[in-house]
Amino acid sequence: MEETKKNWGLSNLVLKIIACVTMTLDHIGVVIKDNNETLAYIFRICGRIALPIFILLLIEGLTHTKNIKKYLLRLAISAGFLYIAMTLIQFIGITQFGINGNIFIDLTLLVLCYIFLFKFEGKKRLLVILPLLYFVGSFVIKILYWFDYIFLFSAANSLLCEYDIIAPVLFFIIIFGYNIYDKKIAKAANNNLEVINEFKTTQRYQISKNAIASISVAIITIICYCLTYVSDYANVISWYTDCALQSYMLISAVFILFYNGKLGKHNKVIQYSFYIYYPLHLLLIYGIYEIVLLIIGG
Repeated sequence: MEETKKNWGLSNLVLKIIACVTMTLDHIGVVIKDNNETLAYIFRICGRIALPIFILLLIEGLTHTKNIKKYLLRLAISAGFLYIAMTLIQFIGITQFGINGNIFIDLTLLVLCYIFLFKFEGKKRLLVILPLLYFVGSFVIKILYWFDYIFLFSAANSLLCEYDIIAPVLFFIIIFGYNIYDKKIAKAANNNLEVINEFKTTQRYQISKNAIASISVAIITIICYCLTYVSDYANVISWYTDCALQSYMLISAVFILFYNGKLGKHNKVIQYSFYIYYPLHLLLIYGIYEIVLLIIGG
């Protein structure tokens, strides 16, 4: 059996840092779009790298966590903190987010989907419909908002999902891709758990999983790219989400292919820093931007 190589590729920690940096660039791009459209779009392209990496690491977390309930609780609490941060920014008049949504609601709902599908049995699995309905409801509300059929209060924005179509589709494609691959391994090993578990520690297994995740990202990218042609004739899709921009998610596949399946440096400070970073960096970006505007205006 092939031995695991410990020093190849990118760790979980490195991927998280890459996702956070590109996400930050994306949000800076949103802020400066009226001042420097070209630079803003470049930053937003960089931002497309973040979501697929976050989805991949969410699946990794679900696969390896010792307590899935605590994992769910951390995401739900983070959704609450982000709700407070986004609502505060809007109420004090720094900016209006439009209908951006709350990424931690997406992640929390995806964890619920995973729990209902893989931790429950029988008819209880049908509970997966509930988080999926939340995704669908969020999408419908955004469409109605764009057509001016409804009005959304600032406080309602951060109760919506941020990626209510792309996130669940990408999540399920990767999950089911992994499951199909694991079944093939089990069949090849004649369901010998010792052989299966040993193979799952190898570099070959991790590289194969990375390929599955990258192909999943490519599928979503192709769909987004094709939808840009639909939006040329019916602007509904382009109003809802810039599909041409979303197609740059394919860049993330380069980083995903080099994931080594290892945590990297890990402790409680690092772990909770990532949860805190999202609402904190939004407050800093929009706060600094407002200060700059006041200085320039003054």
